[in-house]
Amino acid sequence: MEQARTFNERFVQPHIFTLNGFQLELSQQPPSLTGEALAPPSITTTKISTTTKTTTDLDPLGTGTTVWRGGSLLASLFGSSLNHLIMGKAVLDVGSGTGIAGLAAGACGASLVLLTDLPSMLPLLRQNATRNSFVSSLLGCSVAVEPLGWGQTGDGSVSHLLRTTNDIHSGLVVIGADVCYHERHPEPLARTLIEALVECGAERAVVSCERHEPVAFATLKCLLLEGGLEIEELFKSDDSRVVVLDITKGDEKDDADEVVDNAKAGAEVEAEAKVKADNSNPSLQTPEIKTSKRKLESNDTQDDFLASKKKIASADDSTTCCECGEKTNPNPMNVCQFCDQPACDKCIGKWGESGWRNGCPFLRHLSETVVGGMW
Repeated sequence: MEQARTFNERFVQPHIFTLNGFQLELSQQPPSLTGEALAPPSITTTKISTTTKTTTDLDPLGTGTTVWRGGSLLASLFGSSLNHLIMGKAVLDVGSGTGIAGLAAGACGASLVLLTDLPSMLPLLRQNATRNSFVSSLLGCSVAVEPLGWGQTGDGSVSHLLRTTNDIHSGLVVIGADVCYHERHPEPLARTLIEALVECGAERAVVSCERHEPVAFATLKCLLLEGGLEIEELFKSDDSRVVVLDITKGDEKDDADEVVDNAKAGAEVEAEAKVKADNSNPSLQTPEIKTSKRKLESNDTQDDFLASKKKIASADDSTTCCECGEKTNPNPMNVCQFCDQPACDKCIGKWGESGWRNGCPFLRHLSETVVGGMW
């Protein structure tokens, strides 16, 4: 567990990070909070919209101005067990923030590092690239800083950025450190990662996430899996709060926007077919829907919910509705992923299928889980 840092340590003093005998010195600064940032988040569902969020929506809290735990962890791993993934590669760092992960990759053998973030973050990012110029001058890694908003199209897309970067001659690896900590992030980030891997030919994406917001993290994994990508967990911190994911291409080669927009529909069709098949097999009690070659961990309940995990409940008169407590015959397609109880017809009718899954019972159980200390 990372020790708490004072305000000066987090936002005023440079963050010193030692790696392979070199010291990275990273300037930090306090975030700028706006009225939008201080407003409570709205309730959202897992349905993917076809609209593109503006870049100003993606970081209302200004969280990229300091070094977070996921960035330090990923930087350390580039100097040890994950060094082979970036050695001699061109590295695209999305949501660079202070630049700790990208600059660490450059110090550990990457041939090119492209640091990207929102336009408002570029002055700090350029300052840190200059402050650690030894990565280029001494270690021979080309370092560039460019604006990139996730989920953008046209001239603002990751495809356009990579086409205009002439120095990418070796394999491309996408990295991201602590890039999913708000409900705004999963959809545009998933679009960018799918586009980079499927359309631009990136070999893989290596992403670290601290579970600041469980639904956002789970939604990101769900969208990537449903988008035809494969996920492997490379590393987990001792307290299990920080994970490093290796994201690679699956068999699907569809356009990135089409993949994301149609992900939910495809997952529901697959889930329904799986449920029908498993209903005929009495040896299966709580089968999982396989959305990729890698199965989600059985104890990752929030992820299981958002990855369309379906549970088959027996039609037992003693089963009670998870919302109103009345006895009911269960609907196997509407089993609560937190208490394993179905909702009765009355409650399903009241909330609607989508509202039941993402409304009152879902948020109540999620709140109990968070209060209980799982996250």
